[in-house]
Amino acid sequence: MKKVYFILLMTILCAFPVMAQIAVGGSRPIEGAIIDLNNPYDGVRIRGGLLLSNVELQNLTHIPASGFVGITSSQDSYPALKGMMVWNINNGNSSTSRPKEGVYIWDGYNWLYIGGSD
Repeated sequence: MKKVYFILLMTILCAFPVMAQIAVGGSRPIEGAIIDLNNPYDGVRIRGGLLLSNVELQNLTHIPASGFVGITSSQDSYPALKGMMVWNINNGNSSTSRPKEGVYIWDGYNWLYIGGSD
């Protein structure tokens, strides 16, 4: 009887198509895109943008404890978050050691400045 249930379950699971692509705000992603952030509406594609998380980076070698889900203490290295992109809202300048405002990517050990308010 267990074999019958197993075969029935496998038949049902194999009947559904599997997609590795994700469409946010739509039903089907554009071919070649892993994540499609466009939203089709009445046949017209509505354009928008990706809004990054706003954080306050105190320095470029730590992930701050506040503002990140699950981070309970300041982290010097956190390879699992490699590639995470954020918008730093600190307005550091030449008189402070704080990073300037803009987009940063975590490389596992440091925040890399990509661009922003130059």
